[in-house]
Amino acid sequence: MNRWRTQLFDSVGENIIAAFPTRLSRDGKAGWQEHMAEYCPPDFEALLNWPIFNSLSGFKEAHQRLFSFDLAHMPFRLIGLPKEMIAQRGLVAKKYVTTMDAPGEVLPAPLIEGINILARWARLKGLPRGLLFSTRPFNLTELTVLVKDPYSRSGQNEMQAVVLAIRGFSLNDAMPHWDKSHVLQIPNEEPRSRYSIAVTSWKTKNKSWVASVMRKPDPDLTRYARLNRLLNSVISQPKGAEYCILAELSLPARWFMRMAKHMRRRGISLIAGIEYLHARRKSVRNQVWAALSHDGLGFASLIIYRQD
Repeated sequence: MNRWRTQLFDSVGENIIAAFPTRLSRDGKAGWQEHMAEYCPPDFEALLNWPIFNSLSGFKEAHQRLFSFDLAHMPFRLIGLPKEMIAQRGLVAKKYVTTMDAPGEVLPAPLIEGINILARWARLKGLPRGLLFSTRPFNLTELTVLVKDPYSRSGQNEMQAVVLAIRGFSLNDAMPHWDKSHVLQIPNEEPRSRYSIAVTSWKTKNKSWVASVMRKPDPDLTRYARLNRLLNSVISQPKGAEYCILAELSLPARWFMRMAKHMRRRGISLIAGIEYLHARRKSVRNQVWAALSHDGLGFASLIIYRQD
């Protein structure tokens, strides 16, 4: 019974730490003081060094450590993706990320090389443990977002090293690439003479664009539900479509990946104008993103092409 209780409290404590929020609101702090500040498992004072974690700062430090090892509830890799794509709630600041010293003594050189490149893409210093020993590594789709130009020769060489380091296999020559005329070539099944393209009619309110430029929450609370209904109607068409196109500035970046994967399950590639992305010197960027399917690796995959 004691061993079972110890295991139970150990599991509960670890999950509390793994899911602990990076910031607590005033109500959250009050709730913590009311329910947890004085709590200690009966007869288990030494369990998980529980007294150390009786303070908010103790739990935060423990959470930062688990996050750095990619053992928190929020995957470590999300810290490297563009802020416009990922909600920042729950992500630990980069300055708290722990790194590994002298990994060359125990890890093979190709792994070190690939992780060094990946850390540079993600704008992380050193060799983060959460990349070296990732429990939920980047997928190929996310890597095409991270690298500046994944379809150039230099970009593909770096992509080769990164994929080998985090996924354990090598990319082949059938990956999407620029040809001599600077046209993006994407291997995907046999070419056909005709393709079906769904060109949507989709309303985005001016106040949503204004809020995006001013970095304020979207005032249109119906927008996400309306978009889901639109895309589901495209998916449900009996004849189907190979491509679905959304107009300029129509889709927030943080929704794109989720929508693209949803469409990809039905064999539809999503092309959309992305809501304003904030750049340096108080300027914004207006981009089109295309989630395009390819089978150059021997299995169906998705790549992201972005253009100003």
